[in-house]
Amino acid sequence: MKRSGRSAAEIIRAKGGPAAFASVLGQNPVTVRTWKKRQRFPRGAWPEILRAYPDISLDDLFRTECDALPTNLDRQGCSP
Repeated sequence: MKRSGRSAAEIIRAKGGPAAFASVLGQNPVTVRTWKKRQRFPRGAWPEILRAYPDISLDDLFRTECDALPTNLDRQGCSP
């Protein structure tokens, strides 16, 4: 399946890596590395990510969630 946007790992890397991303958000770097490994951001972190990084949109976060889903799952609401 074609990816619709940047992955969580790409976003984290573009923001200076897990330690830098975690520092800006007030998170533990281990937590951010877990997000990177899972290829998605937890929805509970979305508001603080959006506040800290105005260039990241809600659509970007939603796409990382959709792109992280296995293709055999119902992807209702995800762009093709």
